Amino acid sequence: MFYRFRFFILLSLVCALFACKKAPAEYPLAGAPIGKPAETARIKEGSMLLRGLDDERLSSLELPNPYADYVYVIKPGRHRLMGMNIQSGHVLIPTDLRCYSLEAELLPGVDYLLVEDKEKEMAHLKREDTGAIVASGEKYEQKDPYSGACTWGK
Repeated sequence: MFYRFRFFILLSLVCALFACKKAPAEYPLAGAPIGKPAETARIKEGSMLLRGLDDERLSSLELPNPYADYVYVIKPGRHRLMGMNIQSGHVLIPTDLRCYSLEAELLPGVDYLLVEDKEKEMAHLKREDTGAIVASGEKYEQKDPYSGACTWGK
């Protein structure tokens, strides 16, 4: 009886933790204001990593914790997004580094998701609310696994 009660309390605490999930942290790019979702576009990394905006690389020292829940906040308008695939961590079957570039018109108040179509080797930016693809870009560079970073602009 005592064990069932402890299990019930533990299960209740776990459910409460998931129910109290807070909003993702915002990481501003290019001077975008934080806390104004109606005035900015927000990009979440899906199966790709965002590593540059408008020919400017994102500093690896400034990037958020990859395990935290966050979104990139960007001013609306036309932008060039630079992304790379998420490489597998398997030593015996490494994944090549694929670099993508895509032009997108970002709308204020819209959340986007950056994903890779591995079979077609294409990058897609999708609206998170509808799943509609709003921009696509082809692979422009492929490197050996763990060779560093893509060669973007500056």
